[in-house]
Amino acid sequence: MTFPFLPVTEIPGFIEQSNLQGQRTAVRLFRQRIRELLQNQ
Repeated sequence: MTFPFLPVTEIPGFIEQSNLQGQRTAVRLFRQRIRELLQNQ
C-alpha cells in the first residue's frame, strides 16, 4: 500500500513507537493517523 498523503517525516515516529510500545500499538496509532489524514482531505 502507498499513502501519498502521509508525510514521509512521520514514518520514523511510527517505527520508534513500534520499538518502544510494540507493533500492535504502533499499527493502531498508524491506522488512527491515516483515518485523520483521510478525513481532512
